[in-house]
Amino acid sequence: MMKVVLKVELHDDKIRKKAMQTASGISGVESVAVDKKDNKMTVIGDVDSIKVAVKLKKLCHANLVSVGPAKEPKKEEKPPEPKKEPEPKKDPKEECAQLFKMYEPVGSQVERYFNHIRHQPYPNYCYRTLEENPCGCVIC
Repeated sequence: MMKVVLKVELHDDKIRKKAMQTASGISGVESVAVDKKDNKMTVIGDVDSIKVAVKLKKLCHANLVSVGPAKEPKKEEKPPEPKKEPEPKKDPKEECAQLFKMYEPVGSQVERYFNHIRHQPYPNYCYRTLEENPCGCVIC
């Protein structure tokens, strides 16, 4: 059993009646319902959703909205969880002080960090003189 929901443009009762007859004439259809307010048609039965949409497009503009099982499985209800009491609010200054203490580095770590930044080795440059490479070109 499938539930096919289509969005259809039904301008008057004559077109609505023809659309319902067309949908109910398809083999495997058990029920057809039309919602004028939302312009939706619901077809329930063992049918191909594409086949229903193609048949209805001959009469009016029709688009598939959803295809799914006819009856939705019941969800198991979980028992409500006990409500937790909210924690008492702390002073914002104390919270900031705790955060600063957490991220405050140890003295030796600070020294290693700054020494590492200040004493980066310079990249090695290779200088070749004309005597080492006599085939090289020298621009003055």
